[in-house]
Amino acid sequence: MLKRASVMRAASMIVAAAAIGHFVQNGDAIASRGGHDHAVPTPSLASGMPLPPMVMLQPSHLAVPQTELPSRVSVLDATETELPAPAAEVAPAKLDFACAADLAIRAERGAMMKVALSAPCNGGQAVEVEHAGLRFTMRIDETGALGFTMPALSPEALVRLTTADGALHEAAVEVPDARHYERAVLQWRGDAGFILTGTTGAEVLPLGVAEGAQGRRAVVHSLPVTESAPAEAQVPGIEARVTQANCGQEISAELLRAGRGQVAPAGALTVAVPGCDALGDILVLNNPAAGLKIAAN
Repeated sequence: MLKRASVMRAASMIVAAAAIGHFVQNGDAIASRGGHDHAVPTPSLASGMPLPPMVMLQPSHLAVPQTELPSRVSVLDATETELPAPAAEVAPAKLDFACAADLAIRAERGAMMKVALSAPCNGGQAVEVEHAGLRFTMRIDETGALGFTMPALSPEALVRLTTADGALHEAAVEVPDARHYERAVLQWRGDAGFILTGTTGAEVLPLGVAEGAQGRRAVVHSLPVTESAPAEAQVPGIEARVTQANCGQEISAELLRAGRGQVAPAGALTVAVPGCDALGDILVLNNPAAGLKIAAN
């Protein structure tokens, strides 16, 4: 009996050892199939059962923590992502001071103005001059310089120059003597051939250069205002010469009157020029400027 009991006890130990080894090697799979998080008993030294040496040496049974990256962290794939190229350097904008234009005006004796324009990048261009309704065309020389003298029609004189490229230049000057002059202006476009004749003691100044049909020309009649020579009695005459450019056509002009610090448009003038068989003839108009007066204040 004792021998049989010893054999049965030994067989039981062998079965238990085999069962323990089975659970150690397959405990994870059994737990996953069961769908429960029950703890699998693990043999230890305290149980009195020796651990199988293969179980202690297998690295697959060591717990390795797995960490997931947060969703906001993106992993760059060096094979697919390229770093942005550095931005190209932009050169700072440069101001072209070489083309800067300068307009200067100076008051002269006799209620006149000296005008000087420096426009290095506008050499050879036409420029339109405007002051208090007076308009005429000048031309800048090839070096970009322009200088001329013109009458002041008002004591606070503002002069504007517009170049052919549309650039506007303006300057102002005080001309107190303008109050002491009576001035009449006749101005037109193209080669109309008008002539403004002077009266005793008056000065007649033509303004502008020939610039074709769009060029502006003007003539200014200036007379000092004195007690012995009232301005109302001094009225310029208007004539027109028949030329190849105006024969057989209608020509027109604009009249202005300035005096006592005031400037006023005085109306328009239209003349029918005879045919080209009258080249060189002078048309004397019936003094249409006689009614262009500004009463003394």
